[in-house]
Amino acid sequence: MLAANGQGADQLYVSAYTFGATVDQIIGSTLVTDDASAATFGAMFNAANFGLAGGTTPTGDALELAIGDLLVSGNNGDIRIIDISTDGNPYPGTQAAKALAQATIASNNGIAVNAIGIGSNVDPFFLDDLTANGDGFFVIAPDINGFETALEQKLIREITGVPAPASLLLLGLGFIGLSLRRKSS
Repeated sequence: MLAANGQGADQLYVSAYTFGATVDQIIGSTLVTDDASAATFGAMFNAANFGLAGGTTPTGDALELAIGDLLVSGNNGDIRIIDISTDGNPYPGTQAAKALAQATIASNNGIAVNAIGIGSNVDPFFLDDLTANGDGFFVIAPDINGFETALEQKLIREITGVPAPASLLLLGLGFIGLSLRRKSS
């Protein structure tokens, strides 16, 4: 999961989180202002171990942590987005309800919640509810090999506000960028 906070046209603070058995911030708020800092963040992102388990996840807890970090960071940007990439669904019971409530809290604080569902274990109805509560949208990647294309579509839509065709490439976006290739585990 990424939390991003845009400061005008030239600054972006980005954090990364994992949520599986636990919820952890794995990359703290990092200022991205140019190609070099984007490449540095991309290298940290690529080095992180996200793993793909395809099960249930503490989505509500993850959103709560990211929202709290965005609200207390002092980096009150023009655009605030939480991007969730998941191959699972919230733990049964309270996590789904908590995730939907946290998405509403995010929306009430000017934070959009967008998502990429990866694989067949993801419930698109849940992602639809989650992102609707968070004033966002979601895309589906059929598997990890389709993740990069789904990410490109999502980033283009976040930047332009218009859904992108699958064949459109992200020219000049180097941000998580050219080196974003997931390691197969």
